[in-house]
Amino acid sequence: MESLGHRWLTYWHGQMDVTDVRYFRCVSCRRLVTWNGIHRGACVCGIGKMSPDMLTFWEKVRLLCLPWTVR
Repeated sequence: MESLGHRWLTYWHGQMDVTDVRYFRCVSCRRLVTWNGIHRGACVCGIGKMSPDMLTFWEKVRLLCLPWTVR
């Protein structure tokens, strides 16, 4: 059974494969990009190059508490 937090993050940010990274950062504008953002066409800046990145504490809080602010 999945935890409530995992289901919440999957609902807002998308489901990835087990071997994939959940969050990426745009190379040009440095915004967070989730799986839902990748399926919509990458980042809003239009460059499209992503790299996996570590999240800061505040980005983690934003993903959990304000998920609609991350594309």
